[in-house]
Amino acid sequence: TLVRVTLLYLLMFFYSSMNEHIWFRTLIVVSDAIVSSHLIVIQYHQVFIIQGAFSGAMSYFIYHFVVKTRGTTQSWLIGYGVVIPTIILFPYYELALLDIRNKLLKFSLSTITPSLMLFQAHEAIHGFPPPFVEDSTKSFFTYWASPLELVRDPKTGNIIRAGWKDLLKHVGLFLLYNIVFGLLHSLILPYNCDPFPTRTEIPLGVSFQGMIDPGRWANNFLHGLTFHLFLSLFAEGVIVTTVILYGGKCMPVMSNPMGLSKSVSEFWGARWNAAIHGVLKRGVYKPTRKYFGRLPAAFATFIASG
Repeated sequence: TLVRVTLLYLLMFFYSSMNEHIWFRTLIVVSDAIVSSHLIVIQYHQVFIIQGAFSGAMSYFIYHFVVKTRGTTQSWLIGYGVVIPTIILFPYYELALLDIRNKLLKFSLSTITPSLMLFQAHEAIHGFPPPFVEDSTKSFFTYWASPLELVRDPKTGNIIRAGWKDLLKHVGLFLLYNIVFGLLHSLILPYNCDPFPTRTEIPLGVSFQGMIDPGRWANNFLHGLTFHLFLSLFAEGVIVTTVILYGGKCMPVMSNPMGLSKSVSEFWGARWNAAIHGVLKRGVYKPTRKYFGRLPAAFATFIASG
């Protein structure tokens, strides 16, 4: 446990330091960034503690008052009258309580975390959880408290343990994405992220010439690549954190969609943000299909996916 906590602290310290000074700064700026990164690490710890406590409390409450009474009026009233509003409103309280100003933390706590929890709550209310999750309070708590869904043995339901090779692999990918993202961001930032000249007199989408402008295509490609690298960096950081805390293998998130996809369906369906596919299917598609049919379910899932 001590080794895991130490690794987690060093990882967050390294990430926050690199995030503060993206490779090309003076020594004075670097030293200031390292000092300020300590404050970010402390805030990371506060977020982990508060979010973990909130997830734990919600999992216990949902398991005993929604899952155990599923199908009753009480389950529906508590699910949609207490659980859903609490999940939606809690991030506002957390952001104000900790005075969070880091954009990455703000983005995560105000969008990613509550969205996943809402989908998981829908799973619990409508009875579409992953296999073995509702076998016990402990299993349900582990599912809710883990930042990412853990891989389970399909026969026994036990969490498949992650070895040191798995951990080092994801640490290596995290460092690689950090370096590549930092270099690319540093190169395009002086040009306001648009290094290729464009026909500025032609607004995008107004004319055919504006839509086929080579400069716009090149800049848009760089924007997509930068966003891809950022999400991959964030995903690998979350995977490393989950492996350190729980010792189990995680469902994949970003599997190099821009570099390895051979089709649009493979890009969206198998490699881009794969971690969200399961909760969308169980928390949105299946409940909607149960009451309204396949077409509304597909539309609702598309809207919920953002």
